[in-house]
Amino acid sequence: MDFYLKNKWLILDTNFLMYAQNKVEIFDIFLNKIKELKCQLVSCAFIRAEFLRSEPNNDLYKQKLEFLNELYVDDLPLNNFESIIDRVISKGRELRRKKYPVPGFVDACLMELVCMYVSNLYIATFNHKDFAYGLKRVAILPFEFSKEDVKVLGIYSAL
Repeated sequence: MDFYLKNKWLILDTNFLMYAQNKVEIFDIFLNKIKELKCQLVSCAFIRAEFLRSEPNNDLYKQKLEFLNELYVDDLPLNNFESIIDRVISKGRELRRKKYPVPGFVDACLMELVCMYVSNLYIATFNHKDFAYGLKRVAILPFEFSKEDVKVLGIYSAL
């Protein structure tokens, strides 16, 4: 992981955020290692919207927003939004032709962002099935939530 992430950008998938907000202590070592590597955590409008959209309680919504603001340094610009959408559609059609699973909209957009920033941007996710056909897994890290519940975080880059 050190080799890949040193002086790079890392975007955290929504599933990471959902686990991390509720179990911050489990992720402290990982997040400290990211800082030590001078790896900059970045976000984007897609992640923010997906993380915040289903919270009906105003107080919890504000807590989630504070969590995001404390965690992230910067947002990736989405200047080429139409271009991203065009590539998402094209890649989805290609995957469907190959009979591979087609990721959800937000995950497909994240894959395109990683591909746009080829050598600088990586994604951390617990969702391996949506990223397995469009990105390359460069590292895996286990996180133990309990003796019965171990989840594996994947770090992905452009092919």
